[in-house]
Amino acid sequence: MKHVFIVGGTHGNEWTGITIVNHLQHRILKSPKLNLEFVHANPKAFEINKRFVDIDLNRVFAPVHQNQNLKAYEYTRAQELIGKFNEKPDGFIIDIHTTTGNMGATLILSQDELWHKQLALFVSQKLPDVKVIFAIDHSKKYVATQLTHGAIIEVGPCSSSVNNPIVIDQTIELCNVILEFIASEAKPQGSFEYYIEKEEIHYPLVDGKLAAMVHPKLQNKEFIPLKKGDPLFYHFDGRTQSFEGDKVYYPIFINEAAYYHYNIAMVMCEKHRMTV
Repeated sequence: MKHVFIVGGTHGNEWTGITIVNHLQHRILKSPKLNLEFVHANPKAFEINKRFVDIDLNRVFAPVHQNQNLKAYEYTRAQELIGKFNEKPDGFIIDIHTTTGNMGATLILSQDELWHKQLALFVSQKLPDVKVIFAIDHSKKYVATQLTHGAIIEVGPCSSSVNNPIVIDQTIELCNVILEFIASEAKPQGSFEYYIEKEEIHYPLVDGKLAAMVHPKLQNKEFIPLKKGDPLFYHFDGRTQSFEGDKVYYPIFINEAAYYHYNIAMVMCEKHRMTV
């Protein structure tokens, strides 16, 4: 029997995963081939209804592996989760997230072994509207990369601290297709489109303070090609700043609320096609 960790609440104000883990387990695919373990990753952050208590849990696993001695709740919690996952080293992790960005239903893969490519193809065949992103995590900082096989579900737009029933339905649908793939041991053949993260775009600052916002013509335009000369930022003094890149990029996480903490306005991707 395959062991699958279904993780919600890595970020305490993303309620979709928490609600699925705590209340909607009956809507998750059951199979005699699967043993499902539901994990509430960051309960203290949920108690205070914040993304994290001290430090982003979905970034802290790398310092744990590097044996850094951080005085943070999430550092200790990451150690606990690593211990839990390592009890089933051949298991699978599905980490559930939401975003304020207009991402739709998205599958993010932070490893690129054949299993992950076959999963991406399987999902693309079953749910053609789902976007696939490869965001390779060499430092193992994410929850989903703590075992050999893992996947991240990211659905939006969804406001923080909200149970959006449409987003919950999309999340459960994608989760169940991933579980179907794991249970069936499918080895699909074919090709699929995917995006790969290339560059973070930061907000303009003046004297360390925000000086612009995402241009209104770019807002909500995730996965739409952005070309040189297209509007990028609207400065508070009235100027429009255009995109100056020489390549065509596909922006994601545009104006993501949680990324203001890092001064990230969006993430640029390239689009590719892969044959498995």
